[in-house]
Amino acid sequence: AALRLDGDAMQFAASALRSDPTFALNALKLDSAALRWCTGVLLENKQFALDAVAISPLSLEHLPPQFKSDRDVVLTAVRINGFALQYASSHLREDPEVVLEAIERTPDSLGF
Repeated sequence: AALRLDGDAMQFAASALRSDPTFALNALKLDSAALRWCTGVLLENKQFALDAVAISPLSLEHLPPQFKSDRDVVLTAVRINGFALQYASSHLREDPEVVLEAIERTPDSLGF
């Protein structure tokens, strides 16, 4: 119930809930920063990372570095919100396809 009011309330959830993908993705719908409170095991899962950025592209900021460098994860995010490009690895911020996808979705993302 608390998550309905504030996605940051996830920090007070039991560890079992913070490692539950359904619970975490629901929290993410409320607050892209909810990933800060997920357990490491959940954050190491690529499918979870893909699901997370599909729900909240800017949550890329809170994913581990390996996903900021993962082309599939970054493309999923920037195809929804080009501003997610700012959280991609420097290598992917220089990838022509990734940049093109970002600016097609969000022209103002060119500055990243």
